[in-house]
Amino acid sequence: MDSSTALEEHTSSGRNTLESKLAALHSHAVELNTAKNLQEIYECTINAMVETFKYERVDILRVQGSKLVQVAKYGGIPAGVELPLDRKGVTIRAVKEKRSILVNDIEQSQDYVFVVNPDTGQPYYEYALSKAELASPIIVDGEAVGVLNIESTEKDAFTELDRQQLEILANHVATAIDRIANLEEVQRLGREQNRKLMEGFRRVSSMARHDLRGPLGNIGIAAHILRQNPDKSDMFRIIESNLKHADNILDNWKELTLRGEITRLRINMRALVEEVLRSMMIPNNVETEIDVPDDLVYLLDMRGTARILTNLFMNSMDAMPQGGKLGITAYGDDGGLVIEVSDTGVGIPDEHRDKIFTPFFTTKATGVGLGLAYIKETVEAHGGTVRYTATPGEGTTFTIRIPDA
Repeated sequence: MDSSTALEEHTSSGRNTLESKLAALHSHAVELNTAKNLQEIYECTINAMVETFKYERVDILRVQGSKLVQVAKYGGIPAGVELPLDRKGVTIRAVKEKRSILVNDIEQSQDYVFVVNPDTGQPYYEYALSKAELASPIIVDGEAVGVLNIESTEKDAFTELDRQQLEILANHVATAIDRIANLEEVQRLGREQNRKLMEGFRRVSSMARHDLRGPLGNIGIAAHILRQNPDKSDMFRIIESNLKHADNILDNWKELTLRGEITRLRINMRALVEEVLRSMMIPNNVETEIDVPDDLVYLLDMRGTARILTNLFMNSMDAMPQGGKLGITAYGDDGGLVIEVSDTGVGIPDEHRDKIFTPFFTTKATGVGLGLAYIKETVEAHGGTVRYTATPGEGTTFTIRIPDA
């Protein structure tokens, strides 16, 4: 076998290993969606940890009061582990610092402790000592509620890729735990209150589909392009930008409404407009024209303003299925900041003009009618106004005015 053939086989083997791990992670996420209780979450996750990492020393610990308590395990790792949170330990440190801890040489680490048998008070000498450990915290609502832990009898057993993949598993578990907790709370409510809550949930889920469809669609397109042409490295920027955008949307849902509360930061409008456009997959038949000074800076809520621009740009592109021009203008006048977003699309029918800012009103087959309502609420939280002009068949222009802070 010549060297080139050997290299190809090695590369193919590595790719197959990575693909199998990604497949296991995906299967884990799908299975967690159907988990009905915490025990099912733990069992599913232990299986995923074994299948993904091919190690036989894995366990899950949950924070219970002042201790970490083992709730599931597999293989040659002690059972019944309980670790006081005021002691040393790799898993304890992961919980306290709310970040993954990777130790590839236990002998050189001050964090490692021998796990003690609660029945005898002595270390578990019947097990070969671990020489490497990787722990990733389970974070729910900003708090570490548990930890996923993997140990190996070999030094240098773990890589940065292992750490990233274990963090993905931990995020899956956190989402499932949060879902179970929310479901239990819903079941606790009274019948009438539960009916109203579920109606609100259906609306919020519609909002989720609406808001996340854009960034997830962009990620999907970028991933498809990368599969066809791995050299298109600029697709990674689009993926990262849309992941950040989706994360911001999730943060906004914690409150569901702004309630007039915004955080003003100095924002360069030109940079923000360009960043939002870069995060989107603009159709080839849509021309963008930006007229924003490079030094235009205002005190605005960063997330809210970015979401305003995203919603307006998406609406404009939806209004131009055959292509057209998307224009973005921003400038300062005596009263503050003015933002104008225009398109050469289908316009707004007269019969809809007094309804477009009403929550849940939409003319789109897959829309939910929250985009413009959110824009109006966010602009008014800044003390501003939003107006529009539209001509059916010719286009629409939205004008936002925000006074100086």
